[in-house]
Amino acid sequence: MTAKRLIDTGAPPGERTGIDAPPGEPPYRVGRARSVLRVVAIVSCLQGLALGALFALYARERWGHRWRGRLRDLPETPTAPALRATAVAAASAALVPGVSHLLWATGSTAGLEAGRAADRTSDFYVLEAVGLLFVVVTAAGVLLLAFRRSGRLSLLLPLVLAWCGSAQMACWGGWLSLAGLMGAGEAADRPTAATMVTYAVQMLAGALVVTLGAYFFAERAAAPALSARGALDESRGALDESRGS
Repeated sequence: MTAKRLIDTGAPPGERTGIDAPPGEPPYRVGRARSVLRVVAIVSCLQGLALGALFALYARERWGHRWRGRLRDLPETPTAPALRATAVAAASAALVPGVSHLLWATGSTAGLEAGRAADRTSDFYVLEAVGLLFVVVTAAGVLLLAFRRSGRLSLLLPLVLAWCGSAQMACWGGWLSLAGLMGAGEAADRPTAATMVTYAVQMLAGALVVTLGAYFFAERAAAPALSARGALDESRGALDESRGS
């Protein structure tokens, strides 16, 4: 099997570096390419963290008033039953990737392609454990928002859980689904039907939670306008009654 992984941190230069070295290629060039890939990965992570921090500051300044308060302060809306049903559907769909990540994080090879099962390292188990963590926090966040059982809980906490978890699920699941559809060069590295279903359902569940969040914020934004309109109608009605009397 050729070395096709992007980075294999435990290999010496020239062996399994994650880059296919042509015959006769000096080992130092392969090692140099691996170092460049590591630098690119680190810079990309720093860039993502910086952009995320800047967006969080902007969102707090622009929409911070909409996630203040506690869960018990949320008003009951006409769409609440539909939102609860959708939240249950999203949490149920998250069980599929959740169970898969749990099995893979605990050492099971069920559903894994042969090449990936043979090349598992500690990085693989950490990645699967992180994937399971994001599934759990997503389901917890969306269910807390939908059913509001913990009245004293701050509204910000379930929003952060659902926001971060669904973003990871949708983006990572979508990326791995796209990579699987593109195919692999060797039969042992081609994704199985189980992995494709896992990542596709993960992407859909994350996108569903994002949609719920959008409806939630839209209702929060519309609430003051509706209250103001209702108060204006009441004042007009009272004025008309006083004129008629």
